[in-house]
Amino acid sequence: MGKMGDPLMAQSCFSISEVITSTANPRIKTIASLSRGSRSRREEVIVIEGVREISRALDGGFPVRELYVYDAFMNDSECLTVMKRVSECDGRIFSVSDRVMEKISYRETRAKLLAVADRIPMELETVLDRAFARRPDPVILVMESPEKPGNVGAVLRTCDGAGVDGVIVCDPSCDPLSANGVRSSLGCVFTVPCCVASGAEAIAALQRRGVRIIATTPAGKVSLWQSNMQGPTALALGSEKDGLTDQWLSCAHETLVIPMRGHADSLNLSTSAAIVVFEAMRQRP
Repeated sequence: MGKMGDPLMAQSCFSISEVITSTANPRIKTIASLSRGSRSRREEVIVIEGVREISRALDGGFPVRELYVYDAFMNDSECLTVMKRVSECDGRIFSVSDRVMEKISYRETRAKLLAVADRIPMELETVLDRAFARRPDPVILVMESPEKPGNVGAVLRTCDGAGVDGVIVCDPSCDPLSANGVRSSLGCVFTVPCCVASGAEAIAALQRRGVRIIATTPAGKVSLWQSNMQGPTALALGSEKDGLTDQWLSCAHETLVIPMRGHADSLNLSTSAAIVVFEAMRQRP
């Protein structure tokens, strides 16, 4: 009888494509480069670590091409559930050793699972269609020129928790679907309708649909506590370095300031996003 973690036991339920024990394996070298660079965007794939994150990707309709299972967890109940789902979608399953999982992991600690999934960009109009399908007065968050995927991921996690209806990432200098972005979002990048678009495209689309644009800035004219965010609303936040550009400030129906009582005049992106989106959602039935 096989022991716990024995790939042969899992093979009774799933087809294991290969047992990989060498970090020199060409497939492992490729995965390591995808996890740490921009190659994943060029090759239109996403590297996803963790049971929860991979499960959310599957829930969001992102097909998993390959699943790498740390051999010590081949018969872990959570892993078996994900392996079953990947197998049903014709994904390939690989058993990997401790050293191999360490090499391909982005995290400091080894994950039980790592997946390579197809990158499926969502269109701007699809995000807005879904937002209006959820409610007649959707809340849409706009991030302009975010620089760090970790910040984007943290904002998406907040948006998921608050129930925001859609997110538009405008002119980013980072990849929201990088391994870091996926990790920081806890997989919420797959659960919140989200797209990447230019600022001009986003503004035109929001205006066509009659969405009220509220720009968040330290120089805002209206306090968060006095702002009326009812009706279809887009909340725009700028980068931590430069804030919103004139492109967004000039088209905004209102400029909003988060009241500050200390010496700092601004907050980081994820904190600002959390404050404004939860207030916007509070104003809805």
